[in-house]
Amino acid sequence: MARPGAGAAAKVIGCTVRRFRHDRGWSLEELAARADMSYQFLSEVETGKRNFSIATLAKLCGALGMQIVTMIMAAYDVLPARDGAPSA
Repeated sequence: MARPGAGAAAKVIGCTVRRFRHDRGWSLEELAARADMSYQFLSEVETGKRNFSIATLAKLCGALGMQIVTMIMAAYDVLPARDGAPSA
């Protein structure tokens, strides 16, 4: 079975960043400011158009108030992503 590449992983995690941002009711600009990055860059991360580093993921997770492992596990449906509700 083939494993997804970095681009696929970035897209899955980017979608999860967006989901957590929406859960908090934040705009792109709000999260970008909290994570000290441009909203344009964040938009590209969330839509999977941009690969990103672990350092960028750490900044986003810090701004969202969560650990990197929580983000990754939520991205791959290993744990509930929203207030205890199972991921869809």
